[in-house]
Amino acid sequence: MAKQLIQSTHTRIKRLAYYQIAGGILGVLVLIFALFQMETLNLQVIGVFTMASVFFSFSIYCGLLLTKANHLLGLRLSKINQLVQVFSFNLFGLALKYISGICLGFFLKDNSEFFIGFNFSLSTFEILLKSSPEEISVGVNLLAVYLIYHIISIESDLEQIANYLKN
Repeated sequence: MAKQLIQSTHTRIKRLAYYQIAGGILGVLVLIFALFQMETLNLQVIGVFTMASVFFSFSIYCGLLLTKANHLLGLRLSKINQLVQVFSFNLFGLALKYISGICLGFFLKDNSEFFIGFNFSLSTFEILLKSSPEEISVGVNLLAVYLIYHIISIESDLEQIANYLKN
């Protein structure tokens, strides 16, 4: 039983690692593509690209930690990375959306009419200042919520394995 749990947990950690790495790499590639599409670069654009690069690099770092022997730190940081991706919003002229990997979720929007919709997107980083202040929207990435649950489950399994190996 313990051997099967160890193998299963190792497989789940590897899959999470590859997902984190792939999401981060896809995000960096999207940034590079967007950078080449820009006609002019100013300090604000460079700041947004730098911030997005940090977020996507963090996702890659989390995945790399999981591929190494540092599983506990990798899981803890992966949980933080997923927590940041759970909510996106556009409130009072400020909009933020960060996805490293896949977003499967829903959103609520209220500009002149109330609207509920489904959201699917790949690695994305959006930050807008002075966006439409009359538009209000909130999104929830259900895949990120699931991954947080999945990470907590892996942490629990690692604790169970550690207790088994002590005895």
